[in-house]
Amino acid sequence: MADWLKQASPADLVQLQSLIDASAVASVPGRVILRTLGEVAEWFGLELQTVKQWRVGPNGCPGEEGAYDVQAIARWRLARNAGSRGDSGVRAELEQQALRLQIARAELKLQAESGELVTRPAAKSAIRGMFARLKAQIEQLPDALAPLVPSEVRTDFRRDCVDRVRIFLAQLANFRFERDVSGNQPPENGDSEA
Repeated sequence: MADWLKQASPADLVQLQSLIDASAVASVPGRVILRTLGEVAEWFGLELQTVKQWRVGPNGCPGEEGAYDVQAIARWRLARNAGSRGDSGVRAELEQQALRLQIARAELKLQAESGELVTRPAAKSAIRGMFARLKAQIEQLPDALAPLVPSEVRTDFRRDCVDRVRIFLAQLANFRFERDVSGNQPPENGDSEA
């Protein structure tokens, strides 16, 4: 067992386990391109000088000013770490998993910023608006349908329609997405996020 692993605190071990568990997260298609070495350093959580040293030598870090592909850099780091594994094979594997997770999270963030990924609050807001429009249209049904029936039953028909619409809308208002769709129970106090 590597010395660094023996000296790891319980918090370090929990973090390592989360990195191992996170390796199952699939990478999102797409590329993250950074413009400067400073952005690359920030992305990987390193000092700028460290990233500058990566560029030295014939097998230096890929990319050029204005076009640093994060996935290509991560693959380069993985390959570089694999070449120097020795006793630190576990550590290199964990670093690889951490890099994959970091890339996946950043790509999800970019998708959210570009509008490709919808957040839960945005989806809820859109659904609320849709249901408000639907309710307004349904409430107009009795008046829209009344002229289609004979005049001698029109008043009773309209009243029955209004009653049925109210019942339907009351049932719709009691629908709780969390419970009725996902099988989870809504909050105990009866409030719903939806």
